[in-house]
Amino acid sequence: MFCIEGTGAFSHFSFYHRPEVFNEPYIISALCLKGKDKNTAVVLEGQVPEWKIFRQEGGGNGLYRKSYGLARFKNSAFTARFPFGTVELTDEDLPVKVEITGWSPFIPNNTFDSCLPVAGVEYTFCNNTGTALDMVFSFHCSSFLSPKEPGRGRTRVSRTQNGLMYEFMPETGREFDRGWFSVECDSPGTAVDPRWLRGFMFDDLMNMWRHVENGDVVDDQPYPYTDDRQSPGGSIYVPLSLPSGESRTIVLRFSWYVPDSNLRVGAELGEGNTACCSTACCCNENTETRLPGYRPWYASQFSSIHEVSEYWRSS
Repeated sequence: MFCIEGTGAFSHFSFYHRPEVFNEPYIISALCLKGKDKNTAVVLEGQVPEWKIFRQEGGGNGLYRKSYGLARFKNSAFTARFPFGTVELTDEDLPVKVEITGWSPFIPNNTFDSCLPVAGVEYTFCNNTGTALDMVFSFHCSSFLSPKEPGRGRTRVSRTQNGLMYEFMPETGREFDRGWFSVECDSPGTAVDPRWLRGFMFDDLMNMWRHVENGDVVDDQPYPYTDDRQSPGGSIYVPLSLPSGESRTIVLRFSWYVPDSNLRVGAELGEGNTACCSTACCCNENTETRLPGYRPWYASQFSSIHEVSEYWRSS
């Protein structure tokens, strides 16, 4: 699961079967308003709450790899109507009003679709001015997919036809940590950039935000699969022209797939479990002592992230 906060920020990313309420990776949506003299770039969120700046781990060290210093809308209002959460963004200095609606399937008497590992986020842009607006919407996501437990691995960023695919490849012995995360957009003109700059410290984020400020629409191919150093993130760009008095909606489809885990409760076989060594148990030296971990329901219904994404795309 993940959450959309009252400001429109993404947080609480918990794909590894445990609630990770403080997991807020670098994931933002942005808008570039192209102007005759200069462009205006803004994150599609309201103002950052003070508690995030001063009461988080790393707050005294500059909050490494956070987007809190980027421009945002002055005002945000949140409305909860389960299963929908709606954020309204307004700013008297900007010529566009934005409405963000996040939701996941919740259909009475349809438990299958109501339990899918998917979510949708809709961005509706309204032009209340007397002139047309030339804009570029963009979504940016760092390579955050990995478990919080100790262990090594790497995340590969690739592209689908209309989106990004993240795959975490764990070290040997922790195959249960392997997972996938996908973001797709079917809007006309969608461009996908799975090839962020591989630089030092903030280089990738600075280069990404430079593209946003310039109103670029970047379409590229991923780094080779064999490269030890993969992309630190990926982006989706959608150019749009909005006539006076009209609105347009862009939809992002999220899906994830982490089919295994080491999550379980109770002693392993042979660890204080006297029933294991009874005649009925038929234990011997060749008995497998590692009990299987938790597997989510969706792993029994879909064999891959591609099946999940295809089902979500066609629903």
